[in-house]
Amino acid sequence: MWFADGEAPGDRVIEGRTEGWVLDIESSSHLNFTGLTLFAGAFHTSNSTDLHFDECRFLYSSASKTMLGEYLTPSTNALPPIPQIPQNLTEGSAQSIPDARLQWTNCEFAYSEGRALALDTHGNTVENCWFHNSSWGPTTFGVVGDKKGGATIYRRNTIHTIGRSHGTKSGRNAVIEYNRTYNFMFMGDSCGHQMPSGTQGTVQCHHNWVYNAYHRNGFRFDGDPAGTGGTIHHNVSMHNHRGFRLKGDEHTIVALTALMNGPKDDINVASQKFYADPETKLIQAGNRNSVVRNIAAYCS
Repeated sequence: MWFADGEAPGDRVIEGRTEGWVLDIESSSHLNFTGLTLFAGAFHTSNSTDLHFDECRFLYSSASKTMLGEYLTPSTNALPPIPQIPQNLTEGSAQSIPDARLQWTNCEFAYSEGRALALDTHGNTVENCWFHNSSWGPTTFGVVGDKKGGATIYRRNTIHTIGRSHGTKSGRNAVIEYNRTYNFMFMGDSCGHQMPSGTQGTVQCHHNWVYNAYHRNGFRFDGDPAGTGGTIHHNVSMHNHRGFRLKGDEHTIVALTALMNGPKDDINVASQKFYADPETKLIQAGNRNSVVRNIAAYCS
């Protein structure tokens, strides 16, 4: 422990977190939370619907117990241990709750070691929220994401100063629109907005900006094999490691702008990592049937 003034810790008040989840909501509905601040603890919802958080602050929601020696998985000769990190989490299967209608509007999520908001439910809305200074720990699921849920609307959010994670990692039927994402740290196989192979045919991604993402793709249709039928249009990617990395086939790729990305491509409409036949896995060139038009790119 090192203090800003460089002095010893004696005669100081030093506080440490003692809880993981400090707000637990189970099998509830039609609750509104306004102006709430959760400090040094996360919330957890289970099998709940019609919850609305407005102008709330979620600060230091997740922190691992690495210093206490508690891990999610033990270490092996090949891999280091993965720390256990409680996080803001919603749970509820699509079978039991097909449309949870959970909402976060005008909220701040900051200083989380892991994910800031993990949505394992369907039919959520995250709008005009501020995500920052988070996800420097071992997570690849997105600062905010519904990969294990779906049908989330991500609208007019700002995501910046991020560690190893994606900005968003979306599930099926997600809408990603009018977001601003920038300032990523560390090296990582992630991007501003990640659309996995199984979700690409149902996701709408448009009118977003991603910039200053160190060692990242701005936008990515991912997978090996990648998916089909994605729609991405009117997005800007600049000053990133690569602007757009779009794998798969039968996509609609329209009106994209890529500026000053590198050292890799401004726009990569990939031919590799796509199999036309999931049974035989015969390798076929990707994006042979994609529509690609109205693309602007400039590299120094």
